[in-house]
This record gives sequence, C-alpha cells and structure tokens, in this order.
Amino acid sequence: MVMLGFQVETITPDADDPLGGVINVTGSDFDPVQIINFMNPLRPQRVHKLVGEALAELTENADQLQVVSAELLILLKLYAGVVYIRVLYQPKFMYTANIGTNNISAFSINSGGSLAFLANYNAGNSCRFVTVHPGGRYIYAANHGSSNISILEINQTTGALTTLVSSPAATATNPYSLAIDPQGRFLFVGHENTTVAAVSAYTVNAATGELTQVVGSPFTVASAPAIASPASVHVDFTGQFLYAGSTQSAPEPNSLAFSIDQNTGALTQISGSPFGAIQDAISVYVHPSGNFVYYAQYFAPQGVVGYARNTTSGSLSLIGGSPFAAGAAPGFVTGDAQGRFVYVANSGDTSLTAGISAFQVAADGALVAINGSPFASGLNPIGFAIDETSRYAYAANQQSANTTAYAVDASTGALSVISGSPYATGTNPTTIAIAGSNP
Repeated sequence: MVMLGFQVETITPDADDPLGGVINVTGSDFDPVQIINFMNPLRPQRVHKLVGEALAELTENADQLQVVSAELLILLKLYAGVVYIRVLYQPKFMYTANIGTNNISAFSINSGGSLAFLANYNAGNSCRFVTVHPGGRYIYAANHGSSNISILEINQTTGALTTLVSSPAATATNPYSLAIDPQGRFLFVGHENTTVAAVSAYTVNAATGELTQVVGSPFTVASAPAIASPASVHVDFTGQFLYAGSTQSAPEPNSLAFSIDQNTGALTQISGSPFGAIQDAISVYVHPSGNFVYYAQYFAPQGVVGYARNTTSGSLSLIGGSPFAAGAAPGFVTGDAQGRFVYVANSGDTSLTAGISAFQVAADGALVAINGSPFASGLNPIGFAIDETSRYAYAANQQSANTTAYAVDASTGALSVISGSPYATGTNPTTIAIAGSNP
C-alpha cells in the first residue's frame, strides 16, 4: 500500500516464522527501511505480554485516537490485522493563501514555533485556500477568482515554491476549499457557487503533482428547487468518505456526505445526505477518530455544529448541545492530530481578544470550552491551522494582513501567543497550510 508518499509492504508471519514478519518501507527521498524479526525468539512469552499491553492501552479510551509506541503498533499490525498508521510530520514551513494579493506567503518555522518570512509566490486570482499533499512535496492553491488550481513544488530544504509547468489546473467556477485523501491519491474541490452546486474531483500523480479530472466530475450535490454551494470539503482518515458544507442557510441542504470510489475517486452521495440544517456551513472538519464531524456555522446561532458519525456507513446524527457557542462569524474549524481539541477562527472578531475559540472534545463528541477561551488574535481571523505534533498553531488574520503564532498547551489545549507575533503576510490571508518533515 502507498501511505503519505511511502510504499509500505507487509509480509505477515507464516508457519516457519509465526512470531516474525517483515515490513518493508521504501520512498524516493530515503534509503529502504526493513523491519525484520523484531521478536526475541528466546522469549516468546514477551509477545503475549506486549499484545496485552497494547490492547489495554488502545481500549482504555476506545473513543479517542490513541498514541502508542512503534513497537506495539507494529506488533498489532502483524498479530491482529490492519492498523491505520499516520506519520506525524515535524513542522518546518508555513504558507498562507492571500486573497487580496493573489499570492502565497511562505515562512520557515523556527524552534519554539516563531516564523521567519521567506518570500511571496504568485498564484491565481483571489487565491483563497492552500493545502499540502500528504507526501509534503506539493502545495495546491484554490483560486476563487480565476477558477483554477495552482500547483507548486516545495523545496524540501528551503521551503521555496516552484510553479509546475502543468499549473494551473482548470476547475469549475469559484473554488473555495480543497481536501486530499490521507493516501494522497485524490484531490477534491468545494465550490462557492449555486450554479455549479457540485464538488470537483481529481486524481493526483504523487510523483509529479499533476492533477487529472475524475470521470464524471464535478459531482452534483443538489438539484433544483434545492439550492446548494458546497464550498467546504474534508476527507475522513480512512479516505473512504468526503464531507461537504454548503454556504447556504437552512432549510437548504448544507451538511453533505459522499462515499469515495477507492479506484477512481468518483463521489456518490450516501443514503440520508444531507443530514441537517446549518446556517452557512463555511467549513467542515472530520475528527481523527472518525467518530465525529464538525461544521462551523457562520450565521446565528454562531458556533460549531457537531455530528456523531457511523464509521461503517458514514451517516451523521446531531450531537446534543449543538451548536456549541463560538465567537462572531466562525470561519475555519480544525483540531489536533490526537483528537483532543477543536479550534475555530471567529472571522467577525475585531476586538483582538476573542479571535480563536477553543474546545476540549468529550467522549460523546460534545465540545467543552477550554479555560481561557476565546484567545487573542489579529483583526478578523478566518483561517487556523495546528501542526501535526500539536505544539504550534497559527491564525490567518484577514484584515490585519498577518498571522499570529501560538504555543499549544499539551495538557489543556490553551493557546499562548508566541513572542514576535504577528508576522506580516500578503493582503487578506484566508487559510494556512503547514508542511514538514519526518526525521
């Protein structure tokens, strides 16, 4: 299987070596790695002890994404079957999409989370959204005004960007957001346009970064007389389902779910979709566990709408207490890689003191405000990103034309502004993407 740009081959134990097994990992940027016979044949009882420890650790808080040692994870892979493995990248570079200056601002991330400006790189008209391929080599930008997608290669050493010859890739009108499946095979585009009323899909060439439109794309989400503009998109951690939010208000359909064809990337709306009425679902975030889906609700009652998710069918059911109150005009919603915290940027905030609302995730998916929330930001923060190690976070302050950097408290999720903030960007930054390395 291909994971995050790596080729992973698992050779399971056999009759000759029932406690062994081999995992081969290959990639273009490093020498092949082979994990072989990691069990001590003189102490087979250790196998059962490790399995017991791993299962106990994973089932103690089964509703949460668990972090265990590589030893235990590999053991479970060979002992019990498929385990989803996510490589957490160390934060190295940060990029903002600047809708006012049609470009991308690039920064290096220093020790401690502070930023050092690198350069601005041209994109298309009204560059609205940026996302990094899971392999870390390419960055994609949705150009809302020119209806195309810029594709740039990331220099893995310097963070500099180079536009590909194949860029830009044409897409339907008003691309608003992008989502890539965790395996890096498909890219999906949400469109803020009721005439399009569809999500576009592309296959991704992992070697070159090029995009090829999926047959049948764009995929319609609603038909007249219903009105929909599925602007926000996000893929679950298995890569099997895509969730979209429409920027229309209830009773128009705006919490949508699709199954993803694992061979082609084609989308099929699942039974029951759309699942509920939201007042402008401007962004959507699937919890790392796959158990919950959260939408930012832009209009009153402003907050985060949470759904419990059936991990088999992908269907959604409203979580009690939704919407969970946030600040003015909630924009981008996201969370940490371990699934403990959820954050939303309040794009209507001009107080400089209440830009980011932060929540702890309860066992049932309900959101509980973190002590000290909301946290300070610049003017009208609309974008927010947290690095995969959950140490640093960044807010895109649209009217301030800058970004605020934060240290994340590992225990509570509270945010502390990093010295040197804010850092100047292009005009009207809207979203943030973080790229990194896996040492």
